[in-house]
Amino acid sequence: MPSFIDFKALKRLFSVTDALRHYGYLDRMVEMPSGQLKGPCLIHKSKPGSTSFKVTPSHLGFRCFGCGAKGNVLDLVASVEGVSVHEAALLIQGWIDVERCATATQPDAERFDAKASDDAEGEEVSSEGKEDCRPLTPYEVHIFSGIPLYSSRLVRETTVEFDDLAETRSPAVLFSFLRPYFDLRDREELVVVLLNTASRVIGLVPVSTGGLSSSILEPRFVFKPAILANAASVVVAHNHPSGNPEPSEHDVSVTKVLVQAGEVLGIPVHDHLIVTESQFTSFAERGLMG
Repeated sequence: MPSFIDFKALKRLFSVTDALRHYGYLDRMVEMPSGQLKGPCLIHKSKPGSTSFKVTPSHLGFRCFGCGAKGNVLDLVASVEGVSVHEAALLIQGWIDVERCATATQPDAERFDAKASDDAEGEEVSSEGKEDCRPLTPYEVHIFSGIPLYSSRLVRETTVEFDDLAETRSPAVLFSFLRPYFDLRDREELVVVLLNTASRVIGLVPVSTGGLSSSILEPRFVFKPAILANAASVVVAHNHPSGNPEPSEHDVSVTKVLVQAGEVLGIPVHDHLIVTESQFTSFAERGLMG
């Protein structure tokens, strides 16, 4: 999490009510005599007539009696967007920055800072990381406010133990590593073996599963995990459930496309293996890589 994002200050700058307004939900809420807001839940999208979702009188917290969700504005945005609290804070900070820049030339340009000052009751709020910015045009505000923020991750699902994969450029060694994996597959599947600069295996990623005799493959599915894992190079491999290790014309043409894509991205494809229960074919050994 970037150090300039202050959780406490952020919750003062952007309340649950502000989040409801951002999502176009505020007009669906009813203010009660107690100061609470009640209405449909933004998280599980309850019906408009529902009053299970309540916002505290201070507008700093919420609770839904329908789905059980509760917390502050960070929890609300995280639940709606399906992201972590840290990522929700980044989203909110972006919304604040856009509105601050958009209103910089208007009389109420400092409303967020004034709001934070009033709520802080004398507390000092760090301004580290704040930068002056030119006012955004109405067009830019419209465009930027609608851009979602995405986050990509490579998730480790399990760990495969293996004695030694130092000489991973040896097709025989890779075959002995991959055969147990493919033994459990009853249909064709293509995997990417991720290698570091020392040509040691740092990951195994399934990227395509087909029918009994074919798999569907696009280069982007091969290189996306390689980029996320900072792999220096890759080896691709797929199985032939029929037991025939001979490559098809399609296998050869796809391999050439992958090699060309790897050259452009700077992630070489060292080999393409066809694996069966007892045999393998190395495209590199047969001179079929380019």
